[in-house]
Amino acid sequence: MNTLKLLGIQGDKKYKAWKEQALLAMLSSNINAKLVEVNDVDDIMSYNIESVPALLLNNKLILKQNNHLPDLEEIEDAIFHSLRSDKLRMKKIVVPTDFTEVAKNAYKYAKELAKELDAELKVVNVFYPEASAGDGKSFKSVEEVEKEREDALDEFIQGENSQQFEGIIEDEFISRELVNGFPPDVLLELSEKEETDLIVMGTRSQKGSFDKLLGSVSSKTAQNANCPVWLVPPEAEYKPIKNILYASNFESSNKKMVDRMIDFAGVFDANIHMVNVHKSKWKGDVKFDNHILEQLFRKNGRAIEFRMTTVESETVWEGLYTYASEHNIDAIVLVTKQRSFWENLFHKSITKEMVMRAQIPLVIFHQDF
Repeated sequence: MNTLKLLGIQGDKKYKAWKEQALLAMLSSNINAKLVEVNDVDDIMSYNIESVPALLLNNKLILKQNNHLPDLEEIEDAIFHSLRSDKLRMKKIVVPTDFTEVAKNAYKYAKELAKELDAELKVVNVFYPEASAGDGKSFKSVEEVEKEREDALDEFIQGENSQQFEGIIEDEFISRELVNGFPPDVLLELSEKEETDLIVMGTRSQKGSFDKLLGSVSSKTAQNANCPVWLVPPEAEYKPIKNILYASNFESSNKKMVDRMIDFAGVFDANIHMVNVHKSKWKGDVKFDNHILEQLFRKNGRAIEFRMTTVESETVWEGLYTYASEHNIDAIVLVTKQRSFWENLFHKSITKEMVMRAQIPLVIFHQDF
């Protein structure tokens, strides 16, 4: 059961009003929680709260006195936002790097994302000693190659590009790791570890052989990782996530999928755009499905706004990216391992198209997480 704590002084008119609103919010929203009143001055001081009355959910501050009495909707929104944020844990982020400009941009993006999420970063370089040990004229030992890579990793994190990241996230929250192995296999292993909540990595259009390798690593990681994968195109700059596009099939939408959407969108207080792509004009009846989704959203919180749209396009990726560019979408979220539409969407060739043609950051979730 959740615990909602109300901090304040008994007898104070503001405290009484806050208590009434908190009880109403718990009743109207059907939240499984108990209200605990904290009135002792020493106990209140131990929470280091600047002003009271204040509300804490599971010991996390969600509202405090700021010269106005929060209304019922404000308290409900604060509770639901906190619950959703707790559900989707993204506090430890792994950032693979190959020291390219694409990787630098993904790292910059990840640092800004980490600041917003109050998360830690681990920067990882994966390499083959045997592929890097010789220049055709001389041979380097594994130890020499590892030393070079360690120096390159330090320079990548703290070198010339560090000034542009200054103030984004403290260095003490950034760690590094050098790993010998095949990148997709190593990233898959990292995704299975408890200390990896999210992988953020760069991706770019397929041109030369190196681009093919990078695209292959991004695609394989996105399809097989055991944690969410956030893919960053070369020109993408981080901005607050306010509009999220979910590739959707209205007929196959289910509560677990909707819960996943709400959890993620709630972290950023973002609006949801559910987009279904068809090759021909949609002739189905969306009203019934819309009613179901409205019920699901009402149960999970009223702070999330969403719209449902069907677009006509010859290919999934064209339909999604066209809609995204026209509606100021900050991230496209794909939930995999769904039936029907999802099986088609995540056929290998289509996944490759989505990753290779990425124009907007892509976030890949697997529904069995």
